[in-house]
Amino acid sequence: MKATVFVLGLLFAVHGTLSSRILFIQTSPSVSHAFPINKVIESLLRRGHHVTHISADLLETNHANYSTVSTRESYKFVEDFNISTMADTWPMLLAEAYHEEGITMCHLQFNLPQMKEWLKKDEKFDLVVTERLPFQCYYGLVHRAGRPPLVGIVTLPAMMPSHYTIGNPTNPAYLPDVFVGLPDRMTFWQRLYNTYHYLRFMHYWFYTVLPEHEAVMRQYFGPDPPSVFETERNFSLLIVTAHFSSHYPRPNLPNVIELTGLHVETDTKPLPQELQEFLDGAKHGAIYFSLGTNVRSSTLPPHTVQAFLEAFRELPQRIVWKWENGSLPWKPDNVLVGKWFPQQDILAHPNVKLYIMQGGLQSINEAAYRAIPLIAIPFFSDQTHNAAKIDFSGIGLRLCLKDITKESVLRSVQTVLGNPKYRENMKQYSILFREHRQHSVETAVWWLEYVIRHNGAPHLRSAAVDLYWWQLLLLDVIGFLLLVVGFAVAVVYFGTRKLIKALTSKKHVKTKKQ
Repeated sequence: MKATVFVLGLLFAVHGTLSSRILFIQTSPSVSHAFPINKVIESLLRRGHHVTHISADLLETNHANYSTVSTRESYKFVEDFNISTMADTWPMLLAEAYHEEGITMCHLQFNLPQMKEWLKKDEKFDLVVTERLPFQCYYGLVHRAGRPPLVGIVTLPAMMPSHYTIGNPTNPAYLPDVFVGLPDRMTFWQRLYNTYHYLRFMHYWFYTVLPEHEAVMRQYFGPDPPSVFETERNFSLLIVTAHFSSHYPRPNLPNVIELTGLHVETDTKPLPQELQEFLDGAKHGAIYFSLGTNVRSSTLPPHTVQAFLEAFRELPQRIVWKWENGSLPWKPDNVLVGKWFPQQDILAHPNVKLYIMQGGLQSINEAAYRAIPLIAIPFFSDQTHNAAKIDFSGIGLRLCLKDITKESVLRSVQTVLGNPKYRENMKQYSILFREHRQHSVETAVWWLEYVIRHNGAPHLRSAAVDLYWWQLLLLDVIGFLLLVVGFAVAVVYFGTRKLIKALTSKKHVKTKKQ
């Protein structure tokens, strides 16, 4: 009897420690960013946790432990902004655009009636998980939540400051920043440019991004929260959904967790009848063309759309094109358009041989699972980085928007479909991706619970976080050594001069006496 009571008590105690109150802050209005985060939330709910979710893309569930604050109105900003205009721009302009979006989102979301109402509740949490992008204005909410452990999650390759502020190594010699669009094996000039971008980006981050978010945070949360500079360096964990198996290997601290493919579905659903028949009848294979959830094909320049249409007209393959404006004038018969398509189910169709896309990480993961070669046309965010990896790995080609013509589209499609190396490279890439994807969601949940169990896991915190940049680069040590060497050289030099002078004087005196 005593043993039974003990076991039951132990079970209740374990359940109590596992049933935590977790706040998820997913600030950016982007379906692709939400997919992996939502999969982690679903798993946490199944394990009995209470989750409050701030997002423009909430879970469709009636789970009793799931509370929400919708920021769906944030999509108004995305709808009014033509992201296709950002293609082929200077990397720092991409960084600046991200910052401007972050400031806009902060003001928009904190002024939503539902957000104001929720903030009045002054709820406390055991853990806060926030999207690790330029949305530091939300750090005031971390303070309001009782200053629990803070975890960052990023559903694209992390920006360089995110690594730096957690103490993770950042070396521009072989670690290209997410906005630069270079491979990890760079020429001298590429390393020089990457280093310049690192320095420029770091200066912009610490002297523009963080101070402006500090001001916004004070506007909405007052003087009580610690500064964004302090909170920025107090993350317990960073979860990155760009994995070394599909990106570049890099040195990581124990509290930087790389995962991949959290949202990728292994099972397929039946396709709509028209789409199923269209793909089934593709005797020469099919091409899927979608620029993702943020870039709209219908906003492309007219001459670019015309170039695609003329190229597709000459291809024997059938093309499924995500086109957001309904009908497409002068569309060839081998093209099927629609405002939305079940992307993962399309990529699973055996007749789909190529995916023309924007270079988004989630889309690459979906293609990798099905081993579909790619043509990437990058526009914004991490897309240039991912497109460079696609090209460097030989799993597809990178095509710049400014270079799109009928001839370049035909040449790219025929190259990827006609050269078996792209299919073979993608098959190997797919094997690696599948192996590491398998337990990604469970791993993410385990680490979140680990941080809760160990009160923020301070034992994972690197001493690098507490060093100034000049200490981290050993400039003080190098300066001291140079000073010592300089002093030693000076002592030897002046000592030698004095000795020579003394010897010369004695010799002169002896000569004079003689």
